[in-house]
Amino acid sequence: MRTLVNGTGRRIGLSVLTAAAVLSGCSGGGGGGGGTVPPQPVPSPPGPTASTTQPAWLGEHVNIGVKNDQPGLNLKTAYSSSGFDLDLAKYLAEKMGFKPNFIDIPSNERESKLTSGAVQLVIASYSMTPDRQALVDFAGPYLKTRQTLLVRSDDNRITVPGDVAKKHICTVTGSTSAAGVPSPSGPTPAGLIPSSLYFHTDFATCVQDLLEKRADAVYTDATILYGFTQLYPGRMKVLPLTFGALNYYGVGLQAGHQDTCRTIMRHVREFLREKWVQHFRDNLPSIVAADPVFTNDYQPDSESDVDRYSHCT
Repeated sequence: MRTLVNGTGRRIGLSVLTAAAVLSGCSGGGGGGGGTVPPQPVPSPPGPTASTTQPAWLGEHVNIGVKNDQPGLNLKTAYSSSGFDLDLAKYLAEKMGFKPNFIDIPSNERESKLTSGAVQLVIASYSMTPDRQALVDFAGPYLKTRQTLLVRSDDNRITVPGDVAKKHICTVTGSTSAAGVPSPSGPTPAGLIPSSLYFHTDFATCVQDLLEKRADAVYTDATILYGFTQLYPGRMKVLPLTFGALNYYGVGLQAGHQDTCRTIMRHVREFLREKWVQHFRDNLPSIVAADPVFTNDYQPDSESDVDRYSHCT
């Protein structure tokens, strides 16, 4: 989920890049967590005769905040970048007539980068939550997911949610996963197990801790975790457990640009109808293999969900 900035992070980043170069054919990086966003009043999107060129707020070059270390969503190697989030960003750039400039940003800086204007859009496994909607706008969703746990392939100690107690579980600062792991009593403040969690600035570092047995599990969105199983085949597994409500990924943008937001809404609808299935198959084959109804579990509805969850102020 993050740029690898410290000594440990740089070492881990190199291992990710090396593995990614070998596996570039199979992988496309946090959002995560949070509850389902209540319906938001959204103005009706423009009709089919509306222009598809970008609104005046966006220039010829658009800075887009992304994650460079999330295999399946966006993974940057020495040779190329690929992933589902990146494919959506390129689709919007083509439809709206701008040239994208991709900037890797930490999870806990997504809102500040948008509000300051350092980036115009964020497409980075960015969950649409009420707290974030108080600061920025969202168009989407373009993907939905639940949160779960990633463990080593030979580790069978966690079989029910209550087994997370007293485990060493890694997640990322600034992601909604950082709130904690729900216990069997439910995802309430009293039911969280924050003592089980420790934090890094990116999931690549968490995954390296897991592989080297410094962590018992990594906690975040299933989409992110499955991507890492593609990067390290046979070494880790995603558990068949889910925590909390569905999370919805949206395109984040600075508040107050309604025309831009509505235009992105329209193109997200088109992406969901025309491109979603093929890009998902190409970038996240591990989910396709594990879930025969992956479109039900991960694909938002192009009409009702985009109407319900987009937030264009």
